[in-house]
Amino acid sequence: MKAFIFERNGEPSDVLAIQDLPDPTPGPGEVLVRVRLSPVRPTDLHVLRGRFGRQPALPASPGVECVGIVEALGPGVTAPTLGTRVVLLNVWGAWRELIVSQVEQVVPVPDGASDEDAAQALVNPVTAWVLTMVETSPAARGRADADRGRVNCRAARPPARAFRGVPDRQHRAPPRPGA
Repeated sequence: MKAFIFERNGEPSDVLAIQDLPDPTPGPGEVLVRVRLSPVRPTDLHVLRGRFGRQPALPASPGVECVGIVEALGPGVTAPTLGTRVVLLNVWGAWRELIVSQVEQVVPVPDGASDEDAAQALVNPVTAWVLTMVETSPAARGRADADRGRVNCRAARPPARAFRGVPDRQHRAPPRPGA
């Protein structure tokens, strides 16, 4: 199987390499998933650069979200069935063709959901919840706005022409009652 691997921290273009690795085998209570799609998150880039609070032991594969198909079940696992499309929750190292996960961290994807939507099932909803439901100080909201602006500016620079910043007014949370 092929996987993106980094053995040291730094800029993604300097430290990421595609490597051939042996196919993993699920153990007791685990499932093997063939990854169909794994998004690139700011968290992934921070991990690669060594700037995230929770860093993996190196060498490692980036990626914290993915959607895929169950290919094998470890001993004692009876569900989900082989061929089920699933997302993995809080499983690091998703930038690879095959990944093993504890069965408790595997969630079947509804038939109507696209791979693109399913692959974002963890980070986007949590981020939206934090931005709209958790009381934050004006300073914290300002830092979040500034960070989002920096990410959008960096993403808009060549060669990342496919990424475009979105005007802030389109992503503002509705005012809180009484605010």
